[in-house]
Amino acid sequence: MAGLAYAHPSELPPVVVPRQGDNGETAMLKVEGKTNRSLQPTEDPNTSGRVSTAELVDFLQVRALKYRVKDLCTLTGLSEKAVINLRTGEAGASAQTISTWCRNDPAFRAEYFYWCGGRLEGEPETLAALNIAINNILRRGG
Repeated sequence: MAGLAYAHPSELPPVVVPRQGDNGETAMLKVEGKTNRSLQPTEDPNTSGRVSTAELVDFLQVRALKYRVKDLCTLTGLSEKAVINLRTGEAGASAQTISTWCRNDPAFRAEYFYWCGGRLEGEPETLAALNIAINNILRRGG
């Protein structure tokens, strides 16, 4: 079975991430360089499929930049300093933190599942919205 590899940064366009600042303003953040290598999995039979620490940190950094610091603290259980380090790419996250984030955020859960090699029947955003809707119906007893 072929392992997953990640496209070289030169093969990928820069990623523009909408980022809401701590003051509530939304700005577009252009993420280039090392971050690009973890965004698009490609099949490569010459790899072991082992994820490098840098790939994981890059993936988490791009996702963390989509959230305000306080919101990400709530979703992950991390301190503000740890979230800032995650957003700057200076630190990754433990399995416990990633699991907590997955439990609390359906959109992140779908993106992480796909990044890990899972196959989705649709876009992560659509699946996350469906998940939220179904959970709300079940909570109401419907």
